[in-house]
Amino acid sequence: MKEIRKELFKARRLYKNENYDEALEIFDGHYKNHPELFHIGFRTSYAWTIYKRYAMNFKSEEILFKSVERITEITDQQDLNKEDYCIYTIAVLKVIRHLKDQEDYHSLPYWLEKINPMLLSDEQGEYNGRTKQSDREYYFEVASMAYYNCWDYERCVDITRAALDSVENFVGKSKIYHKWRLGKSLRETGRPIEALEYLTEIADIAGDWFIYNEIAEIYFRLGKPDRALDYLCPAVLSDEPLSSKFKIYHLIFKILSERNCDWSLIHGQLYYIIMKEKGYDVPHDIEILGLDEAELDKRNIVNQVNSLWIQYRFKDQKIQHGTVSKFFTDKNYGFIRTENDASIFFHKDEFEGDMVHIGQLVSFYTESSFDKVKNEKSVKAVYVRGD
Repeated sequence: MKEIRKELFKARRLYKNENYDEALEIFDGHYKNHPELFHIGFRTSYAWTIYKRYAMNFKSEEILFKSVERITEITDQQDLNKEDYCIYTIAVLKVIRHLKDQEDYHSLPYWLEKINPMLLSDEQGEYNGRTKQSDREYYFEVASMAYYNCWDYERCVDITRAALDSVENFVGKSKIYHKWRLGKSLRETGRPIEALEYLTEIADIAGDWFIYNEIAEIYFRLGKPDRALDYLCPAVLSDEPLSSKFKIYHLIFKILSERNCDWSLIHGQLYYIIMKEKGYDVPHDIEILGLDEAELDKRNIVNQVNSLWIQYRFKDQKIQHGTVSKFFTDKNYGFIRTENDASIFFHKDEFEGDMVHIGQLVSFYTESSFDKVKNEKSVKAVYVRGD
């Protein structure tokens, strides 16, 4: 036994001198016959040797998977809230990062189950002056995405709730997208009311059209078309390309058709045009309209749709008037002094025209927004037009 230990110490020296093949020959032979002689130090050196020789700069996925699988058989995951590093964790996270980069979500669950996220560090880092996700947050983000994309919605609910409970600080919009996936998964598992709690919480903060659309679909299925339309409105008026959000026009068509509303047809026409452009089959309820793409003026239809939804969006609000009091050209935002002597923020993107200048008379509507700097709700001017 003493001779074997000497050999193992020799293998550790060879590893430190980067003679990985010679070190592995010794480690492999003795581990096969005498695994009981490998205390944690030898196991760690053995695992690092495999990692440096095969996994760190792997030549193929097969080599990466086999080498990391071997590492997980030799060592155990350590608590990185107490230890500085853990070869087990480093190796498995390398596989997870690789599969995430490849968007191979169906292969991820096997490797995700090898990690206990509570043993990962929740300490954030810095990279090029930007805050970097902690390993725990990264794990939960990938796990949530993987289970969602694998349609394992129950597991997605569990892992995402665990993320929200255990990650102290999220980077960027990560927390918002966790809640979005949680809401979607709750909906898919037949819990629409719970889904709405999360989705409505993040809707105004994120301002993403697909969140509004998800809320609208839930309300439509709950038999509340008016609430659905309220959330479809900002989705329609968002800046996202028509080709990305084309499904919302079909949902609007269905809602308005049930009400025999004149608005339904132009939404059906717009949906039809986009489906034809994408080369998709047209569903039966649109096909029976007997539309001819050559007879439809897309630009005119889009303008009509947007005009109608602007009217709908501000149906309970009178148009306001004021004067541009400040405008910062380098930041593309400014302030309007209203007729009531209030100051309202606006962004250049909301100004319909080429030039903005101080003293300019304008008309506008207002809406609630979220001030990310102050971390609070505020009011801003939208659809600002020079009078």
